Amino acid sequence: PNEKDMNVSAENTEPSSNKHSEMDSDEPNPVTHNKNNEETTPAAIKAYKEILAIGDSIILDTSPILNKKYDNIIVDGKVGRQMSEAITLASKYAAFNASDKAVIIELGTNGYFTDKQIDGLLESFSKARIFLINTHVPRPWETEVNKTLKEKAKERKNVTLIDWYSAASKHPEYFGQDGVHLNSRGAEALVTLINEGLNSYSAGK
Repeated sequence: PNEKDMNVSAENTEPSSNKHSEMDSDEPNPVTHNKNNEETTPAAIKAYKEILAIGDSIILDTSPILNKKYDNIIVDGKVGRQMSEAITLASKYAAFNASDKAVIIELGTNGYFTDKQIDGLLESFSKARIFLINTHVPRPWETEVNKTLKEKAKERKNVTLIDWYSAASKHPEYFGQDGVHLNSRGAEALVTLINEGLNSYSAGK
């Protein structure tokens, strides 16, 4: 698609509102969960030569499903990982800074980060298609983290927001007792959302 972002609403195909603020017409339309698209296959994402997923314990929760679903993915997750750590990690994956690669970034669960930190990470993959997953975490930093991620998706043409916050907010059954980490149902839901995002774009578009 030529559009920068694709919106898939859980309720309909109209752009959905953000939980923190109303979305302006020129803001990125995030990928949200579509309950009618559960069986979306990963065929379209084969346009990407490789996929990299960087994150914290949340991406680790999804890694068995991601690895089974995509034979061209590398999942690099670490419990407690902060955005600042991912900047250093990005140098390890410099080969993913290419138009035929997709980079999934799931960070923010464990705390705040600075503009410099997120900008540095995004710049490391400026040629790739980046998918930023926002956070659903009952902690003081949730709102600020999600606001920043939304702004960064708006600023950069190669960045798409995957709106996990909105998709998960009405589904407490996706989480374990801490309300943060995913059970099997939550992991499946997040992978479905990731898949919808990947299928919204062809490599190099």
